[in-house]
Amino acid sequence: MNVTKENVDHFWENVVVKNFPDAKIKFKDKSMFMRILGILMFFNPSFMTKFITVVGNTVYVPTKQWMEESHLITLFVFSHEFVHMWDRKMSKLAYNYDMFSIGYVSPQLWALFSLTAFLAFVNIWFLLCLVFLVFLAPWPSPWRTDVEANGYAMTMFIRYITVDSGYNKYEGAERLAKHFITSQYYWMCRDKDKVKKMLIERYETLPQTHGGFNEVHQWVKTQLH
Repeated sequence: MNVTKENVDHFWENVVVKNFPDAKIKFKDKSMFMRILGILMFFNPSFMTKFITVVGNTVYVPTKQWMEESHLITLFVFSHEFVHMWDRKMSKLAYNYDMFSIGYVSPQLWALFSLTAFLAFVNIWFLLCLVFLVFLAPWPSPWRTDVEANGYAMTMFIRYITVDSGYNKYEGAERLAKHFITSQYYWMCRDKDKVKKMLIERYETLPQTHGGFNEVHQWVKTQLH
């Protein structure tokens, strides 16, 4: 299927921006915030050049040139990130605060409590807070795994409904599960078989139950078919 820049622009405006009016696209190579984050993400050396990152409703792509290399891949990526944006919105509605973001960076987030050790000049017992540094280790992250399972289920689904009606979900899950068990997402899950099962289940069920999947599917049916 030939996906054009016009298709991608239409998707962005009529799916992403329609649901998230404050949505923006920014380029990592032009963002000081991303450059700093890239340093912190030392365990993923491809973070700045190959990975797309969504923060709030802002999608950061590596460069402007990256978006021109393959409009089909850009559509796939925007669909993936749109699911994250949708899930974050649902999380805020359910918890009345941004549990999505808190959960995504947990358990490593809790290492921040180690900073209270600076209060040791008030009371030496605050030095015990240094124990929170243990959370900097690559502990499994069930929430991050859950969130990315939704995103990668969309990656499987958008490929199926656009270019590959004979898509093999088992091969797709096998290929995508590698992202979960490596440094790319800080070893968020060590059980590859568990990830493959999650991806296949969500690929099969979310198109019927997830509002973000429905938005993407309706757009593809009306604009690309």
